[in-house]
Amino acid sequence: MLSFSVFSLYSEVICTLNAMAQKRRQSDVITPDRKRRAQRLQTAAEKRRRQLNQPIAAALSCASWFPRHEAFTESDHPDHPKRLNACLCGITGRGLWLGTLTVADRLATDEELYLAHQRAHVSGLKRAEKAAQPEEEEEDTERNLGSVIWLPRAGHLAKIASADFPRVRGTKSDTFVTATSLEAARASVGGLLELVDECLLRTKVPGFALCRPPGHHAGISSSTGFCLVNNVAIAARYAQRTYPDLINRVMIFDWDVHHGQGTQEIFWKDPNVLVVSAHLFAKGFYPNSGTAEEVGEDEGRGYNINIALPVGYTDECLMRVFDDVLLPAARRFRPDLILVSAGPRHVNTVNSMFWWFSASRHEVGPKVSVRQVLFQNL
Repeated sequence: MLSFSVFSLYSEVICTLNAMAQKRRQSDVITPDRKRRAQRLQTAAEKRRRQLNQPIAAALSCASWFPRHEAFTESDHPDHPKRLNACLCGITGRGLWLGTLTVADRLATDEELYLAHQRAHVSGLKRAEKAAQPEEEEEDTERNLGSVIWLPRAGHLAKIASADFPRVRGTKSDTFVTATSLEAARASVGGLLELVDECLLRTKVPGFALCRPPGHHAGISSSTGFCLVNNVAIAARYAQRTYPDLINRVMIFDWDVHHGQGTQEIFWKDPNVLVVSAHLFAKGFYPNSGTAEEVGEDEGRGYNINIALPVGYTDECLMRVFDDVLLPAARRFRPDLILVSAGPRHVNTVNSMFWWFSASRHEVGPKVSVRQVLFQNL
């Protein structure tokens, strides 16, 4: 029996993903051949799972073709493809490659991005991506990757023209856009939305999405903290809009060490989405938000809960947060869907967290059963 099957992934697919990542310098174009190859491997893995009579324990989303999103001019930038590659290698090394159904890949549409972001901001991201495109006459392979565009620290793009985006990193710049970054963001969101469909309608098992670029710092009209669009916020609104008879109330739990101020902003006045965040709060620690006094506004007042933790907090602190804050809040709110913004933690802690959610999702209220729990990796 798999100890943490939500992280399961077929070994054949992982090997292909790793090979693609290692060859990303050669070609980052999403070609029909690459898509068909990934689909064939997924079909073969599904056939193998059935031969072994391995039940589906979880659904997993991960873009099979890896649209390139890398600050290739800054080798020390924290948001690097190796982060996701390390997750895949860890999954492979632990032998967790059966018991999971990989969902189909797709790109999120503009209308889906508009569920959480202003149209002007999405247009700004398109202009930034256009500014990063390589010059047609450039023949050198490395330079033909285009430019790395650095977004302003506040992340507001609506009033910036394509020609005005900086190509030199400022001292306080952290979020970037390349020629295929928006495509990568669309793949990240699209996979998560496919996971919502799979888990709510078809297999009805817990789900896990490997998302890059991440999303919880992206606000209604801002892209900051390495985040271009807010994956989990779009998923929450998508579930409510697509399945109104099934999903009304959504609870989002964010356990990343950084406060997800973007998710908080998007649902600041929304009483149908309960946002709970447990994070480090210290002077000068990004994003300098997430105090207990930040509780929402108007109809959304009381539907935003921040647990600001001190420097050096342990995984045991998080488990205490689950028992003393999250579960009581969930019982009162009675969510139809739980979305987890899962920041990187030690595998044993993630294991405990997953089983905590699995065991608790039927205990959030009298005669109330959460329809699904989906994890979204930051």
